[in-house]
Amino acid sequence: MIPLAETLDDMDFDGLVTLGRSRLPALAPGWTDYNVHDPGVTLIELLAWVADTQIYAAGRNRADERLAMAALIGLQPRGAVPATGVLYAEGDTAQTDYDIAAGTRLTPATGCAPRLEVLRDVSMLPLKLLRLTAEGGAGGTVDLTDANKRSRVSFAPFGTPPVRDAALVARLGGRLPSRDLLLSIGIEIEGGGGAVPEDDCLGAVSLFYRCAKGDEVPLDCLVDSSVDMQRNGVMIVRLPAGGPQAGRDAHDIVLRADTANALMPRLLRIAPNALPVGQKASFPRLRFHGTGRANQTLFIEPNALFEADERVEGRQWRLTDARATVRVGTELWAAGTFQSAGPADRFFAASEARDGSGIEIAFGNGVNGRRPRPYEPIEVALELSCGAAGNVASPLDWLMAAPRMRWRNRQPIVGGSDAEGPAELLAAVRRRLRDRRPLTGSREIEEAALRLPDAFGVIRASVIEGWERGRRQPGAPATRTLLVTRRGTAAESRSWLRAVARALRPRIPLGERLLVAAPAFRELRVAAQITAAVGARPERVHRAVCDDLARRLAGETWALGRNVSTTAVAGWIRLVAGVERVSDVTFLGKDKRPLGEMLELRADELPRLATDRVTTDIVVEAGARP
Repeated sequence: MIPLAETLDDMDFDGLVTLGRSRLPALAPGWTDYNVHDPGVTLIELLAWVADTQIYAAGRNRADERLAMAALIGLQPRGAVPATGVLYAEGDTAQTDYDIAAGTRLTPATGCAPRLEVLRDVSMLPLKLLRLTAEGGAGGTVDLTDANKRSRVSFAPFGTPPVRDAALVARLGGRLPSRDLLLSIGIEIEGGGGAVPEDDCLGAVSLFYRCAKGDEVPLDCLVDSSVDMQRNGVMIVRLPAGGPQAGRDAHDIVLRADTANALMPRLLRIAPNALPVGQKASFPRLRFHGTGRANQTLFIEPNALFEADERVEGRQWRLTDARATVRVGTELWAAGTFQSAGPADRFFAASEARDGSGIEIAFGNGVNGRRPRPYEPIEVALELSCGAAGNVASPLDWLMAAPRMRWRNRQPIVGGSDAEGPAELLAAVRRRLRDRRPLTGSREIEEAALRLPDAFGVIRASVIEGWERGRRQPGAPATRTLLVTRRGTAAESRSWLRAVARALRPRIPLGERLLVAAPAFRELRVAAQITAAVGARPERVHRAVCDDLARRLAGETWALGRNVSTTAVAGWIRLVAGVERVSDVTFLGKDKRPLGEMLELRADELPRLATDRVTTDIVVEAGARP
């Protein structure tokens, strides 16, 4: 089992012997000789020695034991994880027309950073973004072209929350060549996005090509590293030769959010001709020859594969999860072990030094696994990465050997992490066990909901114990109801609430019941007569009072079930700068009838300020000079 303490070896041989002798008077009163020549003392020393060795072994797990412990909960050793990002062409791309193959290398134009490689085949096309518009939202058609050009301006093209019929239309100008094309569209998200759970409630995006008559043809999205516009990434779509784009000088690409009320982050920029890249180095053909000897071993030093300017001190290239691929002659050999292999089995075993200084590829001995024949050609393919050292800040310019063009990463290239050995894997086991422990209390459930991935957008989580909406008594005694709200929406969709429940319920102890719901909101209309201080402008005081009430009665901060009184509201208004006197404060219903001095809320209710009437119900008069 996994040690619960950092050091178990806290009792040595002398301590055990002393402990055994101290128990003799009580356990064996007739034993009077405690000297070392006594046979009984010799047995105590022998048992103390055995116990000391067992304690020492229990506090130090072998590497294979740690790997077995991690495998029990589904964790396997992994190689270095390459950082990923998006590059954009610098300068005018109106005359470009060429394909870029996956694996094409890019090096930094200035500065010191490890190389990048293109992750997917793309086509650089003679296109420019002419116009970007949002259609079908509550505000009608909105031109977002200027906002898309400005570096720090974000926009929500589908609405907040998204409307089902809303669309983002990118008009691209330029005549396309008559061949199959891979159009790439770069997506930049406010905040960059993060880990995205695989759940349809967070939104899905479909792409279409709008024809001249207004008809829309679905586009085949081959790659979407943005995960439906949930994080920075690239969408690559196929444009077949002779398709609807043939012979046209302007092309409308339509992006639609498929799910109403989905959680779609705000966009910073959308642009054509984006390049998906990863921080890695591929060596597809390292050539060797067979010797015909048993247990032939190939030794490869990763740093020796790079040019002198890439051999930076402290930068270590490690194998990724792609590991190594070996071809002997014309056949592809499989990675495996030799214990159960037969003489004809084409196996090889790849191992990497703990510090990454070398890679060994071993073959069989002719009895356990086949051995390569003399002079038989051997080709080894490796994929290496710098892991965490490959994370690159922005902006940085990059160069491609052919065609010679300058590229730039507008957002950081992130996500790289180092290879995991037994120690790192066991640490990951401890983290997973800690993060997935049962949620036994209300506070733990609330904290777990707030720690859900950023794509959920949970901004408030409160648990009510022994309560279920719509019932006097809950259906089960051990029932907790979690009330959650999310960022940027006025109403939480049922699919989003189900997603939160699916994420948390596996950690609820057996026999307990967790319900997930959204708070209920009670509309609150405030009417007040206010006198502004001398010299203060009534319109500014009015705006300050409205903003202060909206902030105090926001659903993210107000306690569930906490009543609102006119006395409290009057006190808040008096604290606003520029307010001299508050004559009267009342609460009104939808029909403008007074509600009394107290708005009483149920346990699952929150107040919501009626902003559509607050400007007319709150009156600010100018203060009179004495």
